[in-house]
Amino acid sequence: PSTVGQGRLEVMPEVKRRFSVNETTYVEPKAAAGGFVAFDDLSKLNHALPYGEIPDVQMKAEAGVAMGVKDGLNVEAKGGVETSATPDTRDTWSGRFQLNMPLNK
Repeated sequence: PSTVGQGRLEVMPEVKRRFSVNETTYVEPKAAAGGFVAFDDLSKLNHALPYGEIPDVQMKAEAGVAMGVKDGLNVEAKGGVETSATPDTRDTWSGRFQLNMPLNK
């Protein structure tokens, strides 16, 4: 029997600090850095098998800032980079802008 699947194991500790602007508003910068292992075939994780190989660890970093109202609306913007799996491909850059709005207010 053949085991097939995809997966990703990621370890990314994050540091963030919330600063109060006034009674209800805050700004929260954050940064994270770590590594991940991505694999496209679960059988590659079993290094005891003759065709098994341990995937390389790739690096990842993110930074961003959130601004909002306590217990209310907030906006978050962040960007990040992941190293490529092979030397002949480029690193992956990403960005995200997110609006969070509670529905119970």
